[in-house]
Amino acid sequence: MSNRSLDTTRSLLLASVLALSTLFGAGCEESAAGFSSGLTESDDSRRDALPDSPKSFGSLGEFELVDQDGQAVRRDDLKGSPFALAFIFTTCTGPCPVISSNMVQLQSELEGTGIGLVSMSVDPEYDTPAVLKAYAQEVGADTKRWRLLTGDEEVIDDLIEKSMYLAVGRQVPSEDFPIGMHVSHSSKLVVFDRDCMIRGYYSGVTSEGLAAARARLVFLESEGL
Repeated sequence: MSNRSLDTTRSLLLASVLALSTLFGAGCEESAAGFSSGLTESDDSRRDALPDSPKSFGSLGEFELVDQDGQAVRRDDLKGSPFALAFIFTTCTGPCPVISSNMVQLQSELEGTGIGLVSMSVDPEYDTPAVLKAYAQEVGADTKRWRLLTGDEEVIDDLIEKSMYLAVGRQVPSEDFPIGMHVSHSSKLVVFDRDCMIRGYYSGVTSEGLAAARARLVFLESEGL
């Protein structure tokens, strides 16, 4: 894992993120690794729910993973308050540093609420609990409010593909797919209500997406949803 600070990493990647913002805004993107998308733009537009929308898009499936402290986490452990879920991996040289930076911003802006944050690793073979714990410290995650999850790859893939209707793809690291570019995944923030029902998908790399996700979360909490 890189020792560079998140701010430095974000600065180095900012130009490429801006250039690819349309691509990363899709419901399930192609990354530099070249994996194909599973959703069309029209699919995605139906999922960007307004703050007070009654829409929901299915339920998070049952699972058992572990957090950055090695503690088991199941679906019921996430129930009780709305939360935003992001997909990352710690060696990522694509959108992940910006996604995590935006999650830090959400953490700050939602301080004093009961709203939670979850980051799910899409490279669980490398991202052990110890690696995620170090990553959490690096980015400034308050792990009392923000869980970082890893575990069995098949469990994670089932959740992403069958519960959240997104895609994930991996390649063995090589000259064509170097470390940091060997996993393709969505840069969406997925918003859930207190019962783990999906209530919207929002860009995790744009200020507009972040603001929309925050507004949705605040509405859900205010309505007890």
